[in-house]
Amino acid sequence: MEEISSKIAEEEVKYEKERMERMIKIKKSERIRESIKNKEKRIEENEKIIFRNTQKLLILQNEKDNKNIIDRSEIEKAKKKLEEIQNKVRELEKKRVEIENRRQVLRNEYQFGIISRINEIERKMREVESGGDESDIEKYKEVLSKSMEELQRINEEIEKKIQEERTLEEQQEGIEKEKEKKEKIQNEREKKMARLFEKMTVLESKRKELIKRREEIGKNYEEIKGNKGELEDMLEETMKEIKKYRHVNKKAKDQYKGFIEQQEGLIDRKKEILDTQETIYSLIESLDEKKEEAIERTFKGVSKGFTEIFNKLVPQGKGTLVMLKKPYEQNQLTQTPSTQTQSENKFPITSQPKKIRTETYSGISLRVIFPAFGGDAKTIQQLSGGQKTVVALSLIFAIQRCDPAPFYLFDEIDSNLDTVYREAVSSLIQEQSKEAQYIVTTFRPELILPANKWYEIKHQNKVSTILPITKDEALKVIKEEGENQVSNGYTPFQTPMQTPQRIDSSEQLTPNI
Repeated sequence: MEEISSKIAEEEVKYEKERMERMIKIKKSERIRESIKNKEKRIEENEKIIFRNTQKLLILQNEKDNKNIIDRSEIEKAKKKLEEIQNKVRELEKKRVEIENRRQVLRNEYQFGIISRINEIERKMREVESGGDESDIEKYKEVLSKSMEELQRINEEIEKKIQEERTLEEQQEGIEKEKEKKEKIQNEREKKMARLFEKMTVLESKRKELIKRREEIGKNYEEIKGNKGELEDMLEETMKEIKKYRHVNKKAKDQYKGFIEQQEGLIDRKKEILDTQETIYSLIESLDEKKEEAIERTFKGVSKGFTEIFNKLVPQGKGTLVMLKKPYEQNQLTQTPSTQTQSENKFPITSQPKKIRTETYSGISLRVIFPAFGGDAKTIQQLSGGQKTVVALSLIFAIQRCDPAPFYLFDEIDSNLDTVYREAVSSLIQEQSKEAQYIVTTFRPELILPANKWYEIKHQNKVSTILPITKDEALKVIKEEGENQVSNGYTPFQTPMQTPQRIDSSEQLTPNI
């Protein structure tokens, strides 16, 4: 059974190999057949193009030859006619000049000869009339009549010459127009000839290119044509083989191309995402560094202010702020989930993302020393109520120095404080009121004394009423409250402290409490 199975497997491998070879031959024969058809079509198209262009070239050549013959004869005729016209123009110009000269001579004779002669005759006639005989008068009248006839004849001749001159000018204008018309026709013909020559040059270059392409295609066609019988036999065998594989997925090639394109698109998209991720991680790292710098800078300012203010409130005491950090194991840079899943991807990763910085701080611790502790530091949990109030106020004023607010509202902050601490807090508020406004409610006189505004709050019939009072009235109410230990409808006094205001230009700035 094992031998039969192995033989069957060998036969299957052999059959699969033969099938693949046949498929390759089929594809090759299909490509050859398509190539033959395409080249035959190209040859036919090129032959048609060559034939059409050759016919067009011959027609243009004939037209050119005919036009050249016609144009040459017409040009010769036009040249002869132009020469005749030019000769005629020269003759007419010569005649015109002669007529002009003759007219000028006649005009001169008329002006200087005849007119002077007439004047002379008239003068003599007047002399004869005044003292001559009848025969002389008749004689001069006859001479005058002849002179007038001569003058009329000359005028008629002048008019005739003027008319001839006008006729010559009109003929000359007609000749000039004819000349311009001929020159225009000649220029148009020359332009047309130039265009035809340019067109013939382009067609000649196309004809040479088509002849060259025909020769190249003809060589390839002859090579294929020699093996046409073999190719037809191969094609027939291939078609028989194709009929055996009717159930082949013909869309597999297109689907494969589509998947490849999709894969390339996803790879490009992944690259873009990784580049963006790199930028985001760099930004996060930069922001983390800036955040830590801001935390450390702010903490140093608050810690310094806390120590100074605590020393003012507790002169022989000491207070410090301590930044708490995470253990070393928790402070390591962690790996993002994206870097864990990327190793499972079968596609190569071009760049690994950076690691994100974790939080390094866990909180703040307070360590204070009061004189009553004998120099031992205590935590906040080990302090009394009044001591906690002193520590809290020290922290609030320290924060106010780093990030000032426009005003502060304290509600009975001195209720758990001793007299010494109340006085210290009162002095500190008075000092800090130069930079901000403080509003304090109290039952103790220590915070009443430094204020400059006092208000009494009453509760009667479920209605609160605020009335401005003086310092003495405020101290009196506090004293009565301390003696009686009864509110009598009164609430604690509210003593606001405001920022300094200038009274006028001649006075110093004083706190307007």
